[in-house]
Amino acid sequence: SLWWVPFVQLSWSWLMPDVQVSVRKVKGRVHEEIHPSRRGLREEIVRRIVVSDVFGLARVAFQIREKRDVRFVPSMGALKSMHVVRSMSGGSDITHPDGPQDGERMDMRNYNPGDPIRFVLWKVFARSRQLVVRTPERALSPVRQTVAYLVSGDGDEPAAGAARVAVDTGALGSEWVLGSDGSHENARSKTAAIELLARSAEATTDDGGEGLARFLRTAVPGSNGRAVVFVPGRPGPWLPKVVAAARARATQGRSSPVEFIVCTDGVQPEPRKRRFRSFLERRENASAPGGGVPRSDELAQVVDALASARARVLIVDRRAGRCFDGAYRQAVVNAAATASLAKSAGGTR
Repeated sequence: SLWWVPFVQLSWSWLMPDVQVSVRKVKGRVHEEIHPSRRGLREEIVRRIVVSDVFGLARVAFQIREKRDVRFVPSMGALKSMHVVRSMSGGSDITHPDGPQDGERMDMRNYNPGDPIRFVLWKVFARSRQLVVRTPERALSPVRQTVAYLVSGDGDEPAAGAARVAVDTGALGSEWVLGSDGSHENARSKTAAIELLARSAEATTDDGGEGLARFLRTAVPGSNGRAVVFVPGRPGPWLPKVVAAARARATQGRSSPVEFIVCTDGVQPEPRKRRFRSFLERRENASAPGGGVPRSDELAQVVDALASARARVLIVDRRAGRCFDGAYRQAVVNAAATASLAKSAGGTR
């Protein structure tokens, strides 16, 4: 507070990490409010302090370093919940804890020596002269473990926010594993998942999608395991790596292919203005690291590439809190035509 020094102005900004600083006065003292533009973990804060007179005749600027652990987690936006469909596996609907995971005898197969005679379908034998016995069907219930992965790249802040929503709301089930680019360790608890999502901002653009293939080989539980991948809505170097990993899993005969959740903070319509003006708007839109709003053609390119790997694609708008499923092409068109989805993304909280 410089209330005792007349004609003096004080302002400051953060040089590291990248945040927007707004100043407010409360009872004669100045307080700062920060709005981070990207998630991350930092060990120090670097501020630039500017002291000047009200006439603009003199100004002094200097830097101050503060050793302090700072954690910026991705914003959840307007997303309140996220439904992740779970696959089916051997269930627990049985009559005794020590009994087999079998249901009622509804299926049929040919008679084998040693099968009980009381299970033979004699009416079928009378018509076809073949011995057929009743066999128990396999009990099915939702699988308890789902694995999820966050792909880093340009415009990955909405994907990180959607992954946080899935973890906080329990959409991944009671047992889950979360991995991300830039980290060789996986998370199995909410606390570890928040740290993992914040640390994923350290991954470079070339690292996007690099660890997905290894994650699918080691973390997916069995042939019925569910794999959900959160990806940005803007294409980048990560896209061919992710598509190759999804195709490799599909060719292995797994019953549950990879499911992709394409996350955005809205969709811009394709530019129809003059070239120079459109170029300036694209540069301004991509200025924020990890942010920005993709164009409808960019989002369609991502969705088409992922769908070519025989994967289910879900489009999630973090800012509007809406999900687009089914006809993804029509979802892209509807998102581009909605005025509320064309606004730029809000800052990370």
